[in-house]
Amino acid sequence: MDSLKIFDGLPDPREQHLITYELKSLVFITISAVVSGYDTFTDIALFAKYKRDWITRFVPLPKGKTPSHDIFGDLFSSLCTESFCDHFVSWVSMISNITCGELIAIDGKRIRGSYDRFKQKAAIHVVSAWAQQNSLVLGQVKVDDKSNEITAIPKILEMLEMKGAIISIDAVGCQKEIAEDIIERQGDYILALKGNQKALSE
Repeated sequence: MDSLKIFDGLPDPREQHLITYELKSLVFITISAVVSGYDTFTDIALFAKYKRDWITRFVPLPKGKTPSHDIFGDLFSSLCTESFCDHFVSWVSMISNITCGELIAIDGKRIRGSYDRFKQKAAIHVVSAWAQQNSLVLGQVKVDDKSNEITAIPKILEMLEMKGAIISIDAVGCQKEIAEDIIERQGDYILALKGNQKALSE
């Protein structure tokens, strides 16, 4: 699977002499398992065990072996999240087919149940890019705790190949700099407008 070569540049945090499974193999198994509805490391390890024959059609595994839940847990606890996100978004962009005129909706959502009352930690807020025709999230950016969506929108736009696409953003993203960035990168935009931006509305 040539598209997986995108993960060759992902830094491997593991000690080289202890490696049994290739990083690319663990990433492929994890993505395949999560897409299939498995969402814990124990579940992902079970997926690897049950789907071993299918998995080895795409990535190598040692003969008769599959990774345990500890291997997945240790890897993802030490993996650089920013680097993984960058590689993952590049991979998604490679396998998706953004067609001319496709709508990509940029939207912020608060993750339900993420507020930690005991630790007084605010709920997690993310901005996502949703490709309507592909029915695919192209990327997500977590909004900084002391910031808002307006700082995250340029970051997620930076990740996207938007040539020929239509980018829709709600009123928080109705900014000259954002519109200019989209046009410069050969996209089109639909920006919502609030009544309090009177001059622009007129």
